[in-house]
Amino acid sequence: MKVIYLTFFLISISCFSAEPELYSKKSYTTEKVEELDDKYYFTYKFKDDFGNMRELKWKFDKWRIDRFLSYFGLQAQTGEKVFATDKEYREGMMKVTGGVVAFDYERIIEDSRELMEPLFRVLYNIKKKYNLSEREFVILMMRFLQDIPYGVPPLNYNNRFIMGLFPPSELMKSTWGDCDSKSLLMATLLSFDRYYLDRLAIIQVPGHALLGIHMSAGPYDKTIQYNFKKYIYVEPVGPKRTLFGQTNSPYSNSINVIPLQLKYYQFDQKKVSSESSSATSSTNEDFKCPDNGLEVKYETPFDQKTIRSCQLKIDGIFKKHGPTHIYDKQGVLLEKSIYKNGEKI
Repeated sequence: MKVIYLTFFLISISCFSAEPELYSKKSYTTEKVEELDDKYYFTYKFKDDFGNMRELKWKFDKWRIDRFLSYFGLQAQTGEKVFATDKEYREGMMKVTGGVVAFDYERIIEDSRELMEPLFRVLYNIKKKYNLSEREFVILMMRFLQDIPYGVPPLNYNNRFIMGLFPPSELMKSTWGDCDSKSLLMATLLSFDRYYLDRLAIIQVPGHALLGIHMSAGPYDKTIQYNFKKYIYVEPVGPKRTLFGQTNSPYSNSINVIPLQLKYYQFDQKKVSSESSSATSSTNEDFKCPDNGLEVKYETPFDQKTIRSCQLKIDGIFKKHGPTHIYDKQGVLLEKSIYKNGEKI
């Protein structure tokens, strides 16, 4: 067993969830993560490139999201040296090259896809609905990420040494992130499309990181050439809504380009088709009352719609708690929503 010591000045020794440094949030955005039963329910509101408010909603298994952070990075570190074995670096999605420790971006992206697929599907639904071009779809993702509040993660977080980087699932769960965390999330979302598998790169400059995309450049797009590929600069960080192909500041020549060579991941396009339909059928998986929840079904007196709801008795009063489905007279599902202690989430 080989033990590796790396010199690294540890600014933060906090081992638990931390408040972000340099936090910045736009007034019009909404970022909400609710825990109910065994799921996280995500709600994000942002402005698209035309100034229209968009709301994205999706859910995912709480256990799988929490588990990802439990092996991401290393055990929390203190002092001026990072201590780990070869095995611990590999298991923590890190690698050591020339005495320098860094995260393995390709592995993080590939291991994050299952967790990020529901988010990709709601974005992809917008692309299909409005027949967006590849460039328009990239801009939509940029606006979504730029409107997520900005904050710098600490070196140590939830008993893990994460070197100031949130994996995609933790960024969504925490509702804030910084430049490299958002660039990694954007690369993860784009990687669902086979077109981008060998067209993405993480671009590092002093104190900053952004994404590079190898695609047709416009006359005003800023680019960088690396290994015979021309990458367009893409700034997902925010809070400034930087244009596609532009940068937040002029960069020096000291740039590190990390091309990403990713394996293909087949996402479930059938779910995209069903989610984009306004009238869908309900399944038992869609409707599950939380523990101690009571299922209630009744018909409205005037429009004869059927309401199927989970309710929970709280302080002597029954309140909606869990899924609520509304059906028309023919039994077609019109609307699905989720409640927690009487409040819609």
